[in-house]
Amino acid sequence: MAIFDLFKTTADQWFKEAQAAYRDGQSQMVMANDRDVDQMRRGVESREREVVGARIQSRIKHCLDKAIKLDPHYAPAWLAMGEILAASDKRHDAVICFEKAVAGCPSLTEADYCLARELEQEKKYDDALVYYEEAIALHPDDAEAWRGKSRLLKRLGRTEEAGACDQQAQSRRSHSLHSGLFHMEFPRWIELKV
Repeated sequence: MAIFDLFKTTADQWFKEAQAAYRDGQSQMVMANDRDVDQMRRGVESREREVVGARIQSRIKHCLDKAIKLDPHYAPAWLAMGEILAASDKRHDAVICFEKAVAGCPSLTEADYCLARELEQEKKYDDALVYYEEAIALHPDDAEAWRGKSRLLKRLGRTEEAGACDQQAQSRRSHSLHSGLFHMEFPRWIELKV
């Protein structure tokens, strides 16, 4: 534990530390990936990216755990923890975190969107549709929520409604999709202002 950790006494401080760890981790992951590629060119197997990623993820989880312990209703930390778990294919645990994020801050659009996405993955379509609609109601300009709702409606065979959602998505500004914890696109929680 770093000496500066002793001075973090609020959930906000720990959450900001998790955001900083994520951002620092992005550049570390790029450098580790470059070294791995260089090693592979030489015919040597390298797992530096995997090791660095695990270390960064551990630091982020530590910060989020601290934030949650200080404030069990702190929605941004639950949202971020859910994203980490979803990226690790721990969908059931991710759903629990997203539910806590929604309960902790019903106006946090990102939590509704992420919960809908994971419920859709678990084939809980009716519940997923409710949360896509909630995300859209909270933030009508969220193109990803419109696309998610459209995708789900297509799965349900409701193509006409899906087409209307596609049109809404095309007319909205886009959010970055979360494509894995250490990919170059930021997950939704990283830009939250606390």
